[in-house]
Amino acid sequence: MDNIESCINKIIDERNKAQSESEYWKAEADRWREVALLQDAQIETIMAKLEHRMRKIESGIRELQ
Repeated sequence: MDNIESCINKIIDERNKAQSESEYWKAEADRWREVALLQDAQIETIMAKLEHRMRKIESGIRELQ
């Protein structure tokens, strides 16, 4: 009987460990998703600024011609 209980307890412990690891990796994935979204927004902002500067430069060049 002790052997069966020991096996059941081991299975329960392994399941709990797997659930804990799953929750950890889900949280890690969510965290990195947030980082990626933030960086994407930063890149979009930088690109918009660069495009604005390019238009100003092109406009200035046209005025000089």
